[in-house]
Amino acid sequence: MAERTGKSHGAVKSVWNTELSDIFIRKPPKRELAAFCRKFAFLWDSGLDIERIVRQISANTRNRPIRKALEASCERMLTGVSMADAFGEQGVFPEILVSMCRIGELGGSFSRCMSLMAEYFEKEADTGENLISVMIYPIVVAVMMSAVMVLSVLFVLPNFMEVFIAENIELPAPTRALLSVSGFIGANYRVLIAFAVLFAAFLAFFFRTRVGRITKGFVAVGMPVFGGLNRTAVNLQIARSMWLMLDAGRLLPEVVATLAEITGNKYVAGGLAKMRAGMEQGSQLGELMGGYKYYEPGFTEMVKVGEETGMLTEAVRKCAEYLQAESEIKTSRAGKLLEPAVTVLLGVFLGMLILAVIMPTFALVGSL
Repeated sequence: MAERTGKSHGAVKSVWNTELSDIFIRKPPKRELAAFCRKFAFLWDSGLDIERIVRQISANTRNRPIRKALEASCERMLTGVSMADAFGEQGVFPEILVSMCRIGELGGSFSRCMSLMAEYFEKEADTGENLISVMIYPIVVAVMMSAVMVLSVLFVLPNFMEVFIAENIELPAPTRALLSVSGFIGANYRVLIAFAVLFAAFLAFFFRTRVGRITKGFVAVGMPVFGGLNRTAVNLQIARSMWLMLDAGRLLPEVVATLAEITGNKYVAGGLAKMRAGMEQGSQLGELMGGYKYYEPGFTEMVKVGEETGMLTEAVRKCAEYLQAESEIKTSRAGKLLEPAVTVLLGVFLGMLILAVIMPTFALVGSL
């Protein structure tokens, strides 16, 4: 059988060969990555070599970022670069997938590594889809009701007010307040739109900086309402990734270093990097996790127990299963609480708008 792995050589991608679409690389969906890993594991078990597997999958993949990345990786592999290094050069595949590919190349366990990665991406996709399904109804209701309120304040209410003023009807305080808001927006809408665009551009730029990403991560795990849900999601991602890499045979310090690279929350990633440094000085991971409030107490205790008993892989696996169930419960609970909260809040504003029109209307009828 042909050689199924290759040697790694450095490579530099020329900026002159970069297409415009490469500047805005869109990460492939988790479902697409799961399908890719499933196909790879099946073809590897069929006895094909890596280059042929990559070519065959790229030829049958509809997802453009994955297809382009696989085609470029295949070209690099033909020059002697390992698959893991070739994947890492593309900027499309997650770092955890690159890391697992490297483990598969070194140990010859591609089938198991890719099967584990397929399960990992499928569970990640399930978690994201559950969150979206819970949030979509409140968001749609909020957007529609906000649009109705804005249109009413800017266009409907002023027409009513012209009638009331013509009849010398004294306007109540809620009506005067809404008229002031309507007049301010109508007179300064260009400035307000420009400010909103500039502020959105500033936030987009700021959150691309290192400080901005850390700030965003800190707010995500520390906010009052959704902080608990975000903390559980972060713990779940770390537990899944940790179990995946430990089960594949990676050493714990290497696992923590990889977690610091792949964790989406950069505030948490900074803590992982500090824990990696603490482990180099002889500290236990469970003890270090106890110094960070965003880790679930149960997760921290399970890691401590796993380190003491030498069964860390199994302990983290069970913790990941528990966190998966906890995440589903919290997501469902947040959706059930958010829907009535949004309805009540919008009902209050809509009631104020109705009162602003009805109160002077009654005064008008009484003066007739």
